[in-house]
Amino acid sequence: MGILFGAALRNAEVIICIQLFGRTLILPVLFNAILLINAELSDPFDGGATDFPGGAYEKGLEKDCTGMVSARQNMPDWVLERSGIKA
Repeated sequence: MGILFGAALRNAEVIICIQLFGRTLILPVLFNAILLINAELSDPFDGGATDFPGGAYEKGLEKDCTGMVSARQNMPDWVLERSGIKA
């Protein structure tokens, strides 16, 4: 890039100089920013801002399980007779 920049500068090609400047300085910064974002998103269990809401999942699972136990305890008699389950 330095050789290209030198040749463009000698020929007074300002646009090419600006493009080469962008390639050598701005592009690596953008790539590093993308890598940092990827590192943050790659581990959803590290407790960071992108972590799974474990507490919400636990509460939802507890609610579902409580509903299943309650449904089993309040089964109608005809279902108990048909399935052969003893109350």
